[in-house]
Amino acid sequence: MLVAKKENSFVKNENRIKIINEREKRKSKKLVLMKIKMIMFSFLILAVALVVLLRYAHITKMRYDITMLDKEIEKLSNQKQYLLIELEKIKESKWIEKEAEQRLGLKYPTSDQTVYVTVDDLFDNEIDVAEDKGNNNYIFLNAFRNVVNKMFGYFQ
Repeated sequence: MLVAKKENSFVKNENRIKIINEREKRKSKKLVLMKIKMIMFSFLILAVALVVLLRYAHITKMRYDITMLDKEIEKLSNQKQYLLIELEKIKESKWIEKEAEQRLGLKYPTSDQTVYVTVDDLFDNEIDVAEDKGNNNYIFLNAFRNVVNKMFGYFQ
């Protein structure tokens, strides 16, 4: 009996050792799984942080681009204002006159250089020709002559 007791206690001890070993294995597996979960969670947090950081970098770059475009718009607006001022200056007749005298050496014509054209004689000859032919096609020409004569009459 004593041997059976010893054998029984030996078996119990072996079973306890097996149970303890199994518990330690389960604990170590749980510990390993927990470590793996913590590492995965850390990588996930790192990935999220990197994504947020990259988005902030992109936003900063976009703000920089917007600032540069605003500066370019302001520069072009100033250039446009300058060109509008230059255009108004060029349109001014006194400036044109001054530039013509300085750059091209132009001067006002003298009375000797002025040529006058008389329009009345030209129309009288055409009407005489029309009357000589007796053609009624020149009725419009007579009306036009009268209008032109009245217009030139205001200028004389």
